[in-house]
Amino acid sequence: PGDKITMLPDNVVQAFTLCADKVCPALSLYVDVNEKLEIVKSASRLERLHIAANLRHDSLEPLFNEDTLAAGKLDYAYANELKLLWDFAQKLEEVRGKSADNNTQIDYTFHVENDRVSIGQRLRGSPIDKVVSELMILTNSTWGKLLDDNAVSGIYRTQNNGKVKMSTVAAPHQGLGVAHYAWSSSPLRRYVDLVNQRQIISVLRAEPAAYAKNDTALFAILRDFDTAYTTYNEFQRNMERYWCLRWLLQENMQQIEATVLRENLVKLVSIPLVGRIPSLPELPSNSPVTLEIGEIDLLDLNFEARYVPKVEVVA
Repeated sequence: PGDKITMLPDNVVQAFTLCADKVCPALSLYVDVNEKLEIVKSASRLERLHIAANLRHDSLEPLFNEDTLAAGKLDYAYANELKLLWDFAQKLEEVRGKSADNNTQIDYTFHVENDRVSIGQRLRGSPIDKVVSELMILTNSTWGKLLDDNAVSGIYRTQNNGKVKMSTVAAPHQGLGVAHYAWSSSPLRRYVDLVNQRQIISVLRAEPAAYAKNDTALFAILRDFDTAYTTYNEFQRNMERYWCLRWLLQENMQQIEATVLRENLVKLVSIPLVGRIPSLPELPSNSPVTLEIGEIDLLDLNFEARYVPKVEVVA
């Protein structure tokens, strides 16, 4: 396929997706832990599994969240299993040296119905987010090490001195705190994961790898994916910017609150829109400011705004 980022054809997805009450082929990672939830051994298997249920994010989060965990409210399906995974996820985060991080980053959701734009907010790092992300990091780091230990080529995500890049050579991902990191947990969504799973399967079957060391096809896949991934991210940013500008027009916003990022660059408080304000005075980062919204250009994806000085009332 030309686009190596989007989902595979629907008939392929339906054959391999982990739908509830189906027996599905799966590449599985099993880990044994002790009473302190420390991993004592792990094993990877190629198998067929019966999927008992799918736990959906939108329906699960009202039940499985920080408040219900703190209250010990475990009166929903798979509550005890999820509590164990939550405890395990926190241990994994601690082992990676990330437990002190207080994630206050906001994720935004966009919904358009009858040409009306709704922009929602949710705090990243909720229990369900952490369980999913920590188990994915564990899987991707474990399988990245499996490839490296067996001298089988793979495509890795590495980070050194803040710079993230794709590589066919294993190296640490400093931001995640892991020695290996190879995307391999989402083969129906990301082409690199599919490539890495082919390599992992060859290790588990003790067969020759699909891509040998220094295989030019593997370098071409990495290059093409990197190009497509960059293009996709740029398109995503532009679409989010477009819907933010549409929201400003829809709500007829005359004034809006923002936060200074640096110099004259600000981010609006209520939506994920960033812009430069020429009239902004020199202010420290994170300073709250009020802006008067001017002309909005949906073609250039830009907007004009003017800094509104605070008026102090002196008695």
